[in-house]
Amino acid sequence: MSPQEREGEAAVGRGIRLPVFVLLLAVSPALAVATTGTKALALAAVILPVLMLASALQSLLGQGVSSGTRLVLHILLVGILVTAADFIFQALAPVLRRELGIYLQLTAASCVLLGQVSDPPERSAARSLAEACGLGLGAGLGLTAVACVREALGAGTITLRLGTLGGSLRLPWLAEHPATVAVQASGALLVVGLLMGLARWAGMKRSTS
Repeated sequence: MSPQEREGEAAVGRGIRLPVFVLLLAVSPALAVATTGTKALALAAVILPVLMLASALQSLLGQGVSSGTRLVLHILLVGILVTAADFIFQALAPVLRRELGIYLQLTAASCVLLGQVSDPPERSAARSLAEACGLGLGAGLGLTAVACVREALGAGTITLRLGTLGGSLRLPWLAEHPATVAVQASGALLVVGLLMGLARWAGMKRSTS
């Protein structure tokens, strides 16, 4: 494996290790509406391509410009791409678009913050693109994990569906004894705290074994 390939794989890995739990500020708007797996997948389907396309376009258009200009360019690109994604959802999935509401457009804020992690000026275009991919995957996986736990606890179901793909799983005991706080806005933070604790516990067990 060439040094460039190793660097690209390492960059993707670093991005995946920075999911929603570490970059909570970046994805906090998405947490408010991520009450089902389907909604989380829809938000992830916006965040990942927007991050990657914005990183690629910024690398092409932002060569030799100051850091302040790069930030303005990044915000502009993200705004255009999220608006395009909004129009696509309105055309192809209007019901899901109405359920997401303004939070789909607020993914622009998430993408701007995440993009600043993956695109410092001194990094190569390939490395920035790889880290944007990793960050998008990490954010998407984190959002989906939080949403599935919230849906399971609050409704007794796990729904992962985009268009005609996916399905729904019913959990009888949880459906009969729902913890409705899990699907409220404050429930998102409770579930994130729970998952952070489990992740830290698993990390400590790994380090001591």
